[in-house]
Amino acid sequence: MIITEDEFELNLLFDKKKNPKDAFLKISDAFNCLNMVDDYYLSLADNSLIVSYELTNLEFSSIKSKIAQIIREIPDEAIRDFDWKKLLGHFLLKVKYRLLRFLEETQEVNTVLSIETLLQEVEVDKKLILGKSDYLLHEASFFVFLNLIEKLISSAKKLSDDERLEYKTEFGTVRIDNRISFNRDNIFSDLGNKSLSNETTEILKIKSTDFLSSEKMWAFKLNNKSINARITDHNWLRRYYQRDFPLLPNDSLKVRLKVTYSTIDKGEIYAPHYEITEVIDVIYPENLQMDTLF
Repeated sequence: MIITEDEFELNLLFDKKKNPKDAFLKISDAFNCLNMVDDYYLSLADNSLIVSYELTNLEFSSIKSKIAQIIREIPDEAIRDFDWKKLLGHFLLKVKYRLLRFLEETQEVNTVLSIETLLQEVEVDKKLILGKSDYLLHEASFFVFLNLIEKLISSAKKLSDDERLEYKTEFGTVRIDNRISFNRDNIFSDLGNKSLSNETTEILKIKSTDFLSSEKMWAFKLNNKSINARITDHNWLRRYYQRDFPLLPNDSLKVRLKVTYSTIDKGEIYAPHYEITEVIDVIYPENLQMDTLF
């Protein structure tokens, strides 16, 4: 079932004749970066949320695309507290607008303060749009947010000097070009020695379980990446150790996953630390389908 449908325009503006393959690749690259923003913010609520898009119009005065952004429904209990239909898609449009407006107004992204200020503005938008139910979207990680900004800048750097990327929504119109720069060294030097965490809801496929270790480190697959995570949901672990339910490699867990990133004074990032603070559900492969546990 569709929860909401919001529309935006993503356009490539240029002054001269353009190779069509090159032009479509550039607008596609920018679209994929914006899609990553949506996917990340949806994961802060629940990894079951899916955003899809429909191209509703295409013009060739430059390349002007009108896109319907559609969010698919998750179980009723996850949306009982507020009307996702009116709010969540609205918020996602505002996040993308905020990010691109920041890049439009910033010639060089080079300070931690500027990114932290942008994050705070997004949090204010979240509270204004989602109201009392903003708790359903946990606060974004600085490091993930920084990565999204860097990807958007990398996409913009692929534009030619005569090209602008245009994003149009009800909030306004933003145009960015290839003159934006990203000073990674200065940002990470500015970070110094710091640890930052955030939580998302994820589906983790089990690679190996841990019966004996006091650290309770399990091996999982997160999307296509292998990770080790410590489980601190002691109530769930007690049930698992008592063999209240079957659990094997290739089964999956739906969890609240806390990821902690740390830097040192020179700006080097340590490998992230993963902690499962809550096991929400056990998901069995389709050929071993059975009722969920909770």
